[in-house]
Amino acid sequence: MKMLVRAGALLCALECLTPNVAFAQTESPGTISNIGNVRQVAITTGDLGDTAAPVSDTNGLPVKCVSGCGDASAALQNTLNGYVDGLEAGIGTPIDGAYTGSGSASMVAILKGIYNSSVDTTPVAVTQSGSWTLGGISGTISLPTGAATAANQTALNALFPTSLGPKSNSGSLAVVASKSATGTGTTTPASASAVKVLNANAARSGCSIVNDSTSNARINLGTTVSTTLFTAEMLGSTTAPHAQFICPSDWTGEVWMIWDTATGNARANERTP
Repeated sequence: MKMLVRAGALLCALECLTPNVAFAQTESPGTISNIGNVRQVAITTGDLGDTAAPVSDTNGLPVKCVSGCGDASAALQNTLNGYVDGLEAGIGTPIDGAYTGSGSASMVAILKGIYNSSVDTTPVAVTQSGSWTLGGISGTISLPTGAATAANQTALNALFPTSLGPKSNSGSLAVVASKSATGTGTTTPASASAVKVLNANAARSGCSIVNDSTSNARINLGTTVSTTLFTAEMLGSTTAPHAQFICPSDWTGEVWMIWDTATGNARANERTP
């Protein structure tokens, strides 16, 4: 290998030989010393007749182009893109594009896919078992058809009816019977014709009627009563205890009575919450 270096008036030819290396000095200034099989050349700068100074960081070595000189012939640097394999095809094409769920992808692409799913309106399929814990959510989440839409569980209380009728299903529902806190007593004189003992009362939770008479009586849950139309018979008695009729707990309508003779009284007690 040959190298030509020109430093001012100094031109050295360096020739590398194998296995020995020799340096041939062609001009001064400079010094030559031998280290083993290598002849060392100390190159200094300066023209002939000048004071030589060693080449250092502060005393640079000017290098002049001998052949092949000239600037790059390309008009613009972007014309060099064609010399880089694959660069032209890559321009305008995203590198590590967002993962779409098919094939393999880099970690960057997968993260981009997750980000796009989090800000996009496209649903993300959930196929794993178990559940997801969602936190820090603002806005709304669309629920599937048939899902409960109550804001909280206490809001479901308003969906239950205040009273339950007969149910055809085989399920069960815990029911707590209403309690009575007030009892109102009334007295109705016995009569040989139909007489109303209690008015209809939707708030009634129960009632009882005592036949305080020596005459037999008939009682009916409805709007009238007769010797042939009645709910129950109540025997008269000269001594206590007297016959008593207990109304069904679900009866809130009128209560009528009729006696064989107009003797004594009907003692009614109506209970309300």
